[in-house]
Amino acid sequence: MTSHARTTSQEWAGAVRRRIGLGRPLPLGGPRDGLWIAARPAETELRRAARSVRGIRLRALRVGPRDPSTGRAAPPAPEAAVAPGPLRVEAAFAAVGGEPVTEAARRLREAVTEAAGELGLAVEAIDLEVTDLLLGEDARSGDDLEEDEEDLPAGPPGPSRPAGDHSAPAGGDEALAEAAVRAVHGVLDLRGMPVVPGGPPRRGLHLSREAATGRTLVRVDVAVSGARRPLEVARDVREAVTAALPEASVAVLVTAVE
Repeated sequence: MTSHARTTSQEWAGAVRRRIGLGRPLPLGGPRDGLWIAARPAETELRRAARSVRGIRLRALRVGPRDPSTGRAAPPAPEAAVAPGPLRVEAAFAAVGGEPVTEAARRLREAVTEAAGELGLAVEAIDLEVTDLLLGEDARSGDDLEEDEEDLPAGPPGPSRPAGDHSAPAGGDEALAEAAVRAVHGVLDLRGMPVVPGGPPRRGLHLSREAATGRTLVRVDVAVSGARRPLEVARDVREAVTAALPEASVAVLVTAVE
């Protein structure tokens, strides 16, 4: 097996682990914000909103790029991150009988749109599928989809960033960045994505040096409080780290909303 083949295999394996762990990172805010949120906590929040909608039972929900051909985001974005751009929500639901299905679909669309806006996701398309109609006992006792189930077809994992020079910059940059992050209101912890599903989270602060330019690249993985919009907390984190390390390029990934 060639070195190139081994690298490709390793990148795909890493992408698969991320997809079945916290999911592929989704862009938060605008194209220049440098902010992402892991798919799992984002979808959890959208599912919570959907389950509050009268007249439906949620069967599946997924968020991804509106254009599947969207390229990867440039470093220091998280590995396999969806490039900034419009997103699409796909949801499947069972409708409770007694009213037109279109009314239940309208309420679901409004709830998902509002929840996505609260998170800071640029959702521009919502595709809804009615899977079945619930009547009588089924309507009263139907179970919703569990948060770790994904009934909609999964697309291929996004590409990983190529390997580069990941040596940490010398000096106290890491300490300065960590202190800046922990001072931001709404940050609960520096918490990285686990290497394997169900495993312990890895360190939530990653500093590296870009070989071509010598620029410092900083990625911050944080768990945030649900008391503030994740987008606002992530922006404050990026601004705080940029103020502490003015020459660095900074990206922030929200790994949990609690």
